[in-house]
Amino acid sequence: MKRLLLILLVLSGTAQAQLPDLVTGRAFVTGTRLETRIDGLATALRHVLVKRSGNWALEEDPRVDRIAAHAESLLADLAYLDRMTDLPRHDEQGTRDRPFDLIARFAPDKLDEALRSLGERPYLAPRPDIVVQIDIDDHGEKLKLSADGEADERQRQALLAAADRFGLHVVLTPREGSSPAINRRGAVLSGSLVWSEADFGWVGSWKLQGLGPQRSWGIKGVSFDEAYRNAMAGTLAALTHHKLPTP
Repeated sequence: MKRLLLILLVLSGTAQAQLPDLVTGRAFVTGTRLETRIDGLATALRHVLVKRSGNWALEEDPRVDRIAAHAESLLADLAYLDRMTDLPRHDEQGTRDRPFDLIARFAPDKLDEALRSLGERPYLAPRPDIVVQIDIDDHGEKLKLSADGEADERQRQALLAAADRFGLHVVLTPREGSSPAINRRGAVLSGSLVWSEADFGWVGSWKLQGLGPQRSWGIKGVSFDEAYRNAMAGTLAALTHHKLPTP
């Protein structure tokens, strides 16, 4: 019952309070064996350290290796979410190769101690809404990323997943009709995402306004999931006064 409750809390987050969850991370794992759990917890912890501090560089910082190797010691609770829960289980199918989302909630005081050991500190101030305005060129098909379009559904889900990973709340406008009321105290992330044959992937160009001086950055030759993670990483970096990501 405790694990089920945790799953529900993690999935709903603190959306009703419009506050980001800065202690919970998740990782894809195969099975629930100890060896996959260790790697999954290390991945989840890296994501949380980035989200809580705002420093995207911690994701690949070798200094985090020693902390991530003992991620379980920072753990408050964990749960497994079966990705195939709606599919019938075959008689010969066990859980060893079954895909799960490992959902890990870490202790805030232990997270902050880990950040201090890296010369970082948690960024716990309220985070503004990020109004997102992105033009997409998908192999010549042009559209705007919207709140309700069908053609951009996969990209919208990628953006929302990236925003959740970095502890940000994004606002998209509807494809047609009047725009919803937007808190103008929020920041505006605008830019373009273009498929490039020459770069063997997507090229993202971003411009952020409303969090001090205008900031610009980008990425190329990646999946659109990675492009949106780059957009959210840069936005959080600007908010928390860290260096922007570089290609």
